[in-house]
Amino acid sequence: MNLMKKIIFSSLFLLVASTASANITVHDYTHEFTSGYRQLKNKDPNHLRKFILNFELVKEPRVSSLFFDGHPVPRDPRIEVILKQYAKELPQYTALYDQKLPEVKAIVAEVQKRTQDLFGMEINADVLLSESVSETDAVTTGSDDMKTAIVALNMREMSQYSKDELRIVLAHELFHVLQHQIERDHSNSEMIAGNIYSEGWATYASSLVYPGFPDWKYISYFTRNDHQFKKFEADRKQIIHHVLADWNSHQEEKFDKYFSANPEASRPFEPRSGYYIGYIVAKQMAQQEAPVKVALIKYDDFKKQIKPMLRKMSVIG
Repeated sequence: MNLMKKIIFSSLFLLVASTASANITVHDYTHEFTSGYRQLKNKDPNHLRKFILNFELVKEPRVSSLFFDGHPVPRDPRIEVILKQYAKELPQYTALYDQKLPEVKAIVAEVQKRTQDLFGMEINADVLLSESVSETDAVTTGSDDMKTAIVALNMREMSQYSKDELRIVLAHELFHVLQHQIERDHSNSEMIAGNIYSEGWATYASSLVYPGFPDWKYISYFTRNDHQFKKFEADRKQIIHHVLADWNSHQEEKFDKYFSANPEASRPFEPRSGYYIGYIVAKQMAQQEAPVKVALIKYDDFKKQIKPMLRKMSVIG
């Protein structure tokens, strides 16, 4: 789960290999990718590199732009390193995609049912299964009318996850869909507050859809241990002081500081500290209100409560 900045798309081109499940339609681009790979006669690393980039940036450019934050061409220099390694390991990845795809599709349906049953709302979305050299595992976007949503899942990342990790990621993403349906997106207009509301609350909601895991699992599932969460806990007051100081900022680097998965951009804290702050605030609210009511709080009500709670949490042990 990357930056998770919301990219606005009002329409999408014709999708292929689609299967429908109630209000969710799954579009499988990964099958097209693996089929194209198996038809290649020349599989030297340089040719594979061109094949990957052609698929992502030429054949499916709009899907790729979801993973690259709206930019059609990768800008991160780390991507070239990932791309070379990905090309080298493509035989293993394509086999893993074939193995993992049925599991991911089944978990999408499972999470959809659990989320709808818990929150009493239908989920309407297109779920895109594709692959990307981006380090983003999943991203959800919505349109201005809040009637449609697109959930893009990066199978290069998702195929590495266990069933429980997939459940947590998908519960997070499908809750974003509900957020799009009940509230306009505030993550660009109010970068700090809007993303705490979006990402922190989706993290909290995933703990309601799949209760029973330790807190760190909902925030740091990709680390597979609680080391990052322990650092968040140790730095809690300092993180909150920084968040309050940067509250009205619209600078990209301030956003990255709390919501990027990039360790360099997140300094002086662990990546995605904003997710952690939102999660612990939501949990504290749920001590006074029903958890489902807290998860579905409207943004204006959230804004009234969040800063006083953060100020209090910054001085209480």
